[in-house]
Amino acid sequence: MELDLSRCYGIDDEGFSYLEKMKGLECLNLHNTGIKTERLCKILQKNQRMRELDMGLFINIDAVVIELGNSCRDLEVINSLYARGLTSQGINALADCKNLRKVHLFLREYPVTDNSLFRLLSSYQHLQEIYLFYAVLSVHRLELLAQCRHLKKLYLENVKLPTLDNYCVIFEQCPKLQEFYLIFHKWHKISDRLFNQWKERYPHVC
Repeated sequence: MELDLSRCYGIDDEGFSYLEKMKGLECLNLHNTGIKTERLCKILQKNQRMRELDMGLFINIDAVVIELGNSCRDLEVINSLYARGLTSQGINALADCKNLRKVHLFLREYPVTDNSLFRLLSSYQHLQEIYLFYAVLSVHRLELLAQCRHLKKLYLENVKLPTLDNYCVIFEQCPKLQEFYLIFHKWHKISDRLFNQWKERYPHVC
């Protein structure tokens, strides 16, 4: 069962209590809603077949991903995962969702000071799509991302990286990669020469 309640601004936290009675939810979109952390965790406990979740902005991210690791280990897609408040405990809990294949990560104003988040990504066996927003990517972190051997799509928006040449590690080590996006890349401009080099050397990437 799929349920999209995104942008339902008129529903308060109490209104979402009705979802606690449901047991067959597999896809739930709560983006830009007033649901609270405790309420969402109760819903997840009752809907352990959850495959896709968009949890929105105004919750304790750490508590929710810990609950996902405990109750929803068949999770395949997680959207709106903000680094704000995400601790190593939450990251470790989310690693129990071994079937995760698509993840959206927002890192703006919440810099990751170690590589744990990227180690988490590289540990998934089925991860196919990664969307990174406002990330600071070092060469080492790119190498960790390149461990996602089944990666088919990499979307990077407003990311920082020393040089564009370093992206080659992704192209070389992710043989299934088909789509690569650099959006609003204000720190580096891709020249026609570099683009043509990529196209010639890595024809599998669109």
